[in-house]
Amino acid sequence: MKKLVFLVAVLSAAVVATPAFSQTKQAPLGEMSFASDSLTVPVMINAPGLAGATFATYAALMNPTSNSFPIQVTLYDSAGTKTQSTITLAAGELKSYQNFLDTVFGFSGAGTVRFQSGVEVGGSSDNLFILSAEIYTTGSGVRY
Repeated sequence: MKKLVFLVAVLSAAVVATPAFSQTKQAPLGEMSFASDSLTVPVMINAPGLAGATFATYAALMNPTSNSFPIQVTLYDSAGTKTQSTITLAAGELKSYQNFLDTVFGFSGAGTVRFQSGVEVGGSSDNLFILSAEIYTTGSGVRY
């Protein structure tokens, strides 16, 4: 009898818990925790290395919203000098850069890069974007 009561209790708990894991509602745009209107990449680089290697930063920006908007990009070099550029993303657009610092700023060296599209730069808090960045090196025809 105790085994039967235990089994019924376990099955009841499983039936009650199941709807909590079967959510089908999509998160509203304002709740996309992976998108932001302000991001900082602490280190980006475009510099030569030993034996002909090159260090560079690959970056990809995506606009998951249904609106087009500009992103203000600010580069702070090792001396603290500030350089700015603007990248405009159309609705749903993805832009990728094999060597971000060279393509966007024509810059050689390393620095910190800030991306902003929100109120602090004259935009909107709804101007959300996604950023992916990675530093890589090439040498002897191989990418690491």
